Amino acid sequence: SDWEGKMSWWGTAGSLLSQVGEVLAPTVKTPLESFKNSWRCVRHFYIDQEYDVESFQFSGLPEHLVSMITILLEEEREAKRNSGTEYFQPCLEFFMSNRIMETFCYLAEKDTPKGIRKLLLSLLSQMLSDMPRSILPNMSIHRPVRHLLMSLSNNPNVEKSEFTTFLSVIVNLLKKDPSLIGFFFEYSKSGKPNSNTPAQLLVVEGHFNADNNHSLPPGVLQSPNVSLENANPIPLSPEKVHQNSITPPQTSTPQIEAEEESVTVDFVLLPALLAHAKAEGNAGDYARDAIVTILQFDEPVLQNYLSTRSALMEEVIGDLMRLHRNLPVLKGENPSLESKYLTSYVNYLKFCSSIVSLEKTDFVQKFSDEIEEVFCHTLISPSILELDEELATSATLYLSEAFQSVEGKLLKFLSQFVLGDFEDLETRDEEGEHLIRSKLVDRINSNNENLSVATLKLFDTLVKLSNRTVMYNLILRNLRPRLHLNPKNSSTQEAVLDSIQTDIASFLTLFPETETIHSASSYNAYLLDAQSLISTKRKECSSWTTDPSLPTHDDAKSSNTNGLPSIGSTVSDSEALEKFGEGGSFMRSLLKRLGTMLERPLSSNLVLTGLLSSLCHYPFPYLYSFLLNKCTLRPGIKTIWDILEELSQRVREKSDTIPNYRQKLTQARTEFVQENPKVQECDEAELKFFLGVVLLEEFSKELAGTLASWASQ
Repeated sequence: SDWEGKMSWWGTAGSLLSQVGEVLAPTVKTPLESFKNSWRCVRHFYIDQEYDVESFQFSGLPEHLVSMITILLEEEREAKRNSGTEYFQPCLEFFMSNRIMETFCYLAEKDTPKGIRKLLLSLLSQMLSDMPRSILPNMSIHRPVRHLLMSLSNNPNVEKSEFTTFLSVIVNLLKKDPSLIGFFFEYSKSGKPNSNTPAQLLVVEGHFNADNNHSLPPGVLQSPNVSLENANPIPLSPEKVHQNSITPPQTSTPQIEAEEESVTVDFVLLPALLAHAKAEGNAGDYARDAIVTILQFDEPVLQNYLSTRSALMEEVIGDLMRLHRNLPVLKGENPSLESKYLTSYVNYLKFCSSIVSLEKTDFVQKFSDEIEEVFCHTLISPSILELDEELATSATLYLSEAFQSVEGKLLKFLSQFVLGDFEDLETRDEEGEHLIRSKLVDRINSNNENLSVATLKLFDTLVKLSNRTVMYNLILRNLRPRLHLNPKNSSTQEAVLDSIQTDIASFLTLFPETETIHSASSYNAYLLDAQSLISTKRKECSSWTTDPSLPTHDDAKSSNTNGLPSIGSTVSDSEALEKFGEGGSFMRSLLKRLGTMLERPLSSNLVLTGLLSSLCHYPFPYLYSFLLNKCTLRPGIKTIWDILEELSQRVREKSDTIPNYRQKLTQARTEFVQENPKVQECDEAELKFFLGVVLLEEFSKELAGTLASWASQ
């Protein structure tokens, strides 16, 4: 009937719609199913062994690898959030039971297809670092990781950034649980890895279980009947099948016992990191930082290895020596220090400084002694004492860079090596007791301008370090007896303030040709700069050991003298002048060099005035009174003021002999800030003179601003 026909049609249509709905309806997969599907695609790609670009793009291999790691991490995080369970989740269990980590590490080692290693190293770093709890104790994880480290440590084609990141992740995991260090020791006989089958140590719920019957049967992957869920990973090539045997430890950390000479032990992380410690950029930084972290592990097995079996010390110091010897000879005026060789050298110096500053162990002590003998005595000393002035200039500039790179114990040791370790009043006989220091001080006034500038830059670097050893050696020890201060000074606050105002006015009027408006504005700028620099220097010196014979600014201020000392030693003037000796050889050389400013190039004069200004910022009244406050000094003491006054007189005398003096001086002030300043109708000697006059004007205002800043502190 018609009714039956209609019903039949609707039944057929409903069946079709139901089938269409089943086809179009989304299939809900569990994380494990998605994980297995991605793993299946990865395996099929390598089974087919079609590594051309089209097959690679069609397979979606990178996407499947990323998906597997993402699923692993998400499942573990979710389980941790919801129940805090300590059991592995299904995907991670599948990952470890099928030894997928071995496959990933093998693929990373072979880098097939080209570029897959970079991705795998990044993914493995992410997995190990982001996993809610460490999976490194599991044998199926740390064993292939250790083998991968060994195979890639000396591979010149390895991706440095990704590999060092991978190494850093492992080191950070060991830092959290140092008991895992033993898993990264490699034992071998006669230099060849042991060929015994490894014990499969599976850590489940904190218990070790050994299954000694799991080997790597070749050809499993090629069998079409093997279940994808239970198959072994891709087999190693015949030459890679041999593995290292590992005996379950009696304690949390295996002990390295004295074995026969044929047995060697190596901590595989160190060779891998050392191979990249000299690398540029982040890769080298990661490698060096990771080595320093390893050296801080307080595990007896590691410390025993470092002090008795490791070649780390010899390799690091050997690399440092090679880097030092590779430094190029610097030629010409103001040579550029920007080079990859210097960058590598400086980075390695920082690395060595970090090692020396670690808590004292047998290894650190041996390393420090070796640095002293090899680096300082073998490299630094001969290069600084070099007779060839060009080589000596290069060595001095590189030494300046070295001082900026080291800190802590190595800085203190290097300072004492270069300057000596003196704290008593300097004597004339002392100059021959420390050859390096005497040679450097003499070179401040070298006729070779490049060598003189290099030496000034070195001392400028030393002064700016705010290092107690440096400052006492150079000048502070000579000020402690107060021989430079006038014993007849008045100690009243009014007298001290009067002397300060007199000295400020003297500095500001020292060069009468200075333009008034320009002078006032720049003086205010110098005043503000000095206040900031003085405040910074006081903070930097606040940790110095207190010296009762050398009061700080705060000590002097508490005695109601506005931070400036007034009472000097009671010895006679002649005796004081003889003992003080212009503040020692360093200050004597600086003052002599200051007296030649009108004949020297602007570039070297700027270094000199910057060095003297830095000395004035130290928070010790005996020092800045000697440098700035001439009214408080004993008669006959030669100071910066005396030199500037002599230069001012020379400027007055010469100004009458130069045609168009004022116009040329005005042009020199304009050209002063230019990279290559020029003054019309001036030869080289006159150009040095005019630029020197402008610098002296500015330097006098800077000194006045510094003195005023100290009075206001």
